[in-house]
This record gives sequence, C-alpha cells and structure tokens, in this order.
Amino acid sequence: MIGGTVIETIVYDGLVWINVKDDNDTCAVNVIACDKARCVSEGDIVWWQGDYAHWSPRCVNGTGTHTLKIVGYSGAPRPTKRR
Repeated sequence: MIGGTVIETIVYDGLVWINVKDDNDTCAVNVIACDKARCVSEGDIVWWQGDYAHWSPRCVNGTGTHTLKIVGYSGAPRPTKRR
C-alpha cells in the first residue's frame, strides 16, 4: 500500500503524520510540516513514492495535486505527542 484516503493527521515536532486507509488496510507517513502539509485533512487523497507524497485535496477548486517531502519510511507509528 502506498496511499489512500486520509483518516487522521497529527502535527508534531516539525512534521505532519498522515494516516491513510485503502480498502481495510491503513498506513501512515511523516512529511515536513510546511503550510501545505498542515492543510491535509480527512477525506483527502495522499499517495507516496520515494521521497515525496502527493496530496489531492477532496475540494480541489483548481488547486490540483501538491507534493510534500517525506521524512522516514512508510508505516510511521502514531506519534504520542501533538503540537
């Protein structure tokens, strides 16, 4: 699995943890907490390959797909603290 529909996000320590669901499987990834990454929300689509995640907001309104820089690997554990 390399992406799906966003079910949860957590901003912490300069990162955004993004958890997605595809069918009955879930997987998470950490991205650098830039302005765009902080806007990822439930229902959006995020998929990743290599060092980048690709985010498509559910309400596009001409904004298209955005590229976010991944930190670490797929399967990032849920952070215990939030900012």
